[in-house]
Formats: sequence, C-alpha cells, structure tokens
Amino acid sequence: DEDQEAGAQHLSAGDVHVGGDFAQEIVARIGPFEHEVSGAFNSFYAERQIVNAADPLSPYKVALTKTFSLIMKNGLWLLGISVPEHM
Repeated sequence: DEDQEAGAQHLSAGDVHVGGDFAQEIVARIGPFEHEVSGAFNSFYAERQIVNAADPLSPYKVALTKTFSLIMKNGLWLLGISVPEHM
C-alpha cells in the first residue's frame, strides 16, 4: 500500500541505505509491530497509574513509558512518518 511504499522510499534514502526487497520487508514488519506495541501499551496505561510518589514501581513505569515513546518515534521514523515532540 502507499504507506509501505513511502516507508520503503524513506529507508532507501538519507542516512539509511537499504533498498529493494529488504526495505519493503522492514516496512511490512514495522507497521504491525508498532500497532501491537501501541495496543499493549494502551492497555497498560489504561489500567495503571504511571506517576505516584507512594508507588515504589512508579520510576519503572515512567522508564517503560519513555521507552515506549522512543520505540514508537523510531518505528514511525522508519516508516517515513514525522512525530510531533509534544501532544
């Protein structure tokens, strides 16, 4: 589809030099991965309070949230999709 083609073009240009079938395979895998990770994180976020001074696990939840953000940002970049710094 168009999004996958745009991502494949992005992967074959700029700082990342891959192309052809390899780039298309990466794009085909990144989209579903990003979707699965975002769904899992959405469930996690809906069921738990992330920041709570009384919760000894809160720093780990914050670290997980930051890691999720980085994974999404990098995956979307690979697909050629820009991400705003703040929502």
